[in-house]
Amino acid sequence: MGWFSSDPKAKDAAYVPPDREARNRCWEARDTFYDCLDKHSIVNPLEDDRTKNACPKELAGFEKNCASSWVKYFQQKRYADFRKEESLRKLKEQGAEFVGELSGGPGK
Repeated sequence: MGWFSSDPKAKDAAYVPPDREARNRCWEARDTFYDCLDKHSIVNPLEDDRTKNACPKELAGFEKNCASSWVKYFQQKRYADFRKEESLRKLKEQGAEFVGELSGGPGK
């Protein structure tokens, strides 16, 4: 029985992180979902209403094979990466030059 549960069948279950095989299944499902999004020109799956209609099978597989926190993270990262690439492309068009990676923080 859990500490704050009125359900006598409730159990205290520790979080078990996904093993290598589970992570690979998640990444494969994510990549399949992303391929579908790309095919339908959907950049931000969290805000585009077309996502569920365009890729229902792929989205279901992604949500089934990945933890919900991973699903949210990957979808947010997809859009953030797109915005980053767009910003870099625009800067390059304006004549900006890449100077390399910045090292450390102040004083480094």
